[in-house]
Amino acid sequence: MVGHTKNAQKKRTRPRLRLPAVVSDSVPGLTPLPGRLLPPAGGSRGNAGQKNQAGSSKRSSDKQFVQFQNLNKSLLRTALDNAVTIPVDIRKLAEVAAAGSLTNEDVDSLLEDELSHLPVQPTFYNDQKPRSFFDVNGVLIAFHFPGYLSEKASRQHEEYLDDYANAFPPKLSADKQGRGAKEGYRTEAGIKTGCTHISPGWHEIGHPKDHPLPSGSYAGTKKHAAATLVLLAKLKAFQRRIDHLVKIATPDPYRAFTEAMNHLRASKENALHAANWYAPFQGISIIYNRETPSHRDDKGCISGVDALLSVGRYTDCRLDLDVLRTCLSYDTGTLILLLGYIIPHKVSSWSAGGERKCLVHFTHQHLLDTFGVEKPHFTTLQELRSLAAYDN
Repeated sequence: MVGHTKNAQKKRTRPRLRLPAVVSDSVPGLTPLPGRLLPPAGGSRGNAGQKNQAGSSKRSSDKQFVQFQNLNKSLLRTALDNAVTIPVDIRKLAEVAAAGSLTNEDVDSLLEDELSHLPVQPTFYNDQKPRSFFDVNGVLIAFHFPGYLSEKASRQHEEYLDDYANAFPPKLSADKQGRGAKEGYRTEAGIKTGCTHISPGWHEIGHPKDHPLPSGSYAGTKKHAAATLVLLAKLKAFQRRIDHLVKIATPDPYRAFTEAMNHLRASKENALHAANWYAPFQGISIIYNRETPSHRDDKGCISGVDALLSVGRYTDCRLDLDVLRTCLSYDTGTLILLLGYIIPHKVSSWSAGGERKCLVHFTHQHLLDTFGVEKPHFTTLQELRSLAAYDN
């Protein structure tokens, strides 16, 4: 037992980087990581052909990214034009949620008390319009972007996640808030269930002061690491797109998140794993066919958003923000940016027989603390309306 403890400590301080020696270059957009992860080209003629192809691919990718930037700006303008004010005080709720001596049940109860003046019946937003939600002081609560991915792109991303689950089967594991409990997953025959986490650097449970290490999806077997790299290559365009959206929609949290990620990229324990990471967030949880109970993301950054993308062949799904008496349509391709640390949220059902996958992008406060990153301030409506992204 003593030897096991020592080995565990050694693994945390000096992780083995088990990335594959070779990863196929057949996936568009796959950038070689340090350490010759892509096979060498053969012959000068082959090199010239590959260079021309790479140049053409890059120009196409850059043109597509400019289109995505313009679309993000347009979506942000529309969401701000459709801003909804909810009669709550987010900063006051943040003080309640951040009280370290309280359990999640205590926080939920206090939040309910604070919001007891709201109407009993929730408002359901399902008209496919981009919206933003702010408190009485203009502090951002959430963005709702129905159809952020087109139907074709949603199907494509669903296939990416299915392929990944075939190579790296998701696991069933419950946390203290009941997320991941076996009874929360759909039971139809043949569907994939479980959750997989991907992060170039996060803290192991019970070790918040240690250096953040790559998740098992990176640092496990070569097969798993290869599958993770291929998935990230496929998600590159989406990650770049969401990076830009978070930058213009939540400027100061974006500053803090990217500063922390740059520290990871500069760290010898994480540089190899962070090289192909394009989102500003610390990690991604991929959730397969789970009805998620009401919970808060209590390891997150208080003033920063989580980014939730849902894809699949299903209908009639919604994200419930019960304490705010608000429900958001959550059909395939929908993206939601949410203050997940403060606001309890849940997904309770969707159409029978349909499969649903969710990409949850997150950043833990521990990562910002580890690298001494200044805590970001809350995003406000006044701040966003003063930005060029909104005015131009």
